[in-house]
This record gives sequence, structure tokens and C-alpha cells, in this order.
Amino acid sequence: MASRPGLHQHAAEVQGFGTVTRHWGMRGPTAYQLHLLSGKHAQEQLELVDALAERVQTLGGVAVGDPGTPR
Repeated sequence: MASRPGLHQHAAEVQGFGTVTRHWGMRGPTAYQLHLLSGKHAQEQLELVDALAERVQTLGGVAVGDPGTPR
């Protein structure tokens, strides 16, 4: 059974627009599905970064940085 958000929901702001936090959480009826989706997107981004780093090195550059380590 798929979860669907209700219309015209109101809740307190958890994090202001344009702000960044090191840790965040999801709550609500779609939290698990959003967790799976964000994990899928994170894995895809890591694969893209890896492909870019390999391309940089193939072209003679030096790829630096670790996307798994927050700055």
C-alpha cells in the first residue's frame, strides 16, 4: 500500500530554507520511502563522482577530495 501525503498539511518549520545541517531526519508516513530514495540518489552521486575522478586522472589531472567526508 503506497503512502500519500494529505493536502493542506501544516506543521512547524524544522529547518529554515537555505540552511544546511550536518544531520537531519525525516518523519511522517512517507519517511521510509524518502529514506530509500535519498539512499539511492546518494549512491548514484557517488558513482558519478567516481567516474568524473577517473576521467580527470585519465586526462592527466589529479582528482582530490572525498565525497564521503563532509567539510
